[in-house]
Amino acid sequence: MTPNDTDEFPEVSSAMRVFQRYLVPGFLISLYFYLKDRAYVSFSADVQPTRRIKVGKGTVVKSRAVVVSSPGRITFGEGCAISAFNFIGVGTTSIEVGDHVRIGPHVTIVG
Repeated sequence: MTPNDTDEFPEVSSAMRVFQRYLVPGFLISLYFYLKDRAYVSFSADVQPTRRIKVGKGTVVKSRAVVVSSPGRITFGEGCAISAFNFIGVGTTSIEVGDHVRIGPHVTIVG
């Protein structure tokens, strides 16, 4: 991670992370990612609504998938499929998934 990455997205407080992850209803998160990235996120998926997570056009995040970022970035390309019961999370590093990638069920990716 370069210094520019952290400058672009200042550190988010732990209270804000808790709010983003646990208190925002699933349908609002789905709507957020649809309007922002034209991606389809299940109501029952746990995707943190933050600018650090970029989901490509046509990407599908299925139910019970968890995608969290703090303070690194997660980027999915176009037309990806994140299956059910996945955990994708980063700490200080970043994860980039290319276009048209399918991540099968019960996969854990930690960066």
